[in-house]
Amino acid sequence: GCDGGDALGCNNLGNLYVRTGNLELAHRHFEEALRLLPNYAEVHANYGQLLAESGDIETGIKYFRQAIKLNPAVSRAHLNLGVALAKLGRIDEAIGPLQQAARLLPDSAEASYYLGSVFAAQNRFPEAAAYFYQSLRIQPDFIPAHQSLAQLLLLQGKNDEARQHYQEAVRLMQLSRQAAPNLR
Repeated sequence: GCDGGDALGCNNLGNLYVRTGNLELAHRHFEEALRLLPNYAEVHANYGQLLAESGDIETGIKYFRQAIKLNPAVSRAHLNLGVALAKLGRIDEAIGPLQQAARLLPDSAEASYYLGSVFAAQNRFPEAAAYFYQSLRIQPDFIPAHQSLAQLLLLQGKNDEARQHYQEAVRLMQLSRQAAPNLR
């Protein structure tokens, strides 16, 4: 744990507290991990994600950038940096980190989806569509990619294909709702 001066243990406990919703303890554990091992890129990435998801996106961005500086192979830092920049409307800045995330995470539907989303925001529809399709090749049941692709196809007047993706998104959401009670 954290009491013995174990930075890895602090980081792992921080992640556990994030998953269980105890964000105050997560903050404390990530800060302790960084105090013990300030050059630990994964902690910077994890703490950045916690901060960004808690609403402090600008500070989260600083931690993502530091994680990447310390270890450019920390793929989630690139992904989360791109997502955070996009959330702030800094679309042009978001593309580079998202492209790097897609290179580092070739099997990530999420990385392809977010890259498609930033291209769509720039009205770069062919690139956006290519990344949404790629996301669905990786994970055919990825609802946000179906929804975004359907919206994009609708904008391009491809109504039949858009309808197919909307219908698939609805079907997947219904399956998800039906399965939810079984998860209790």
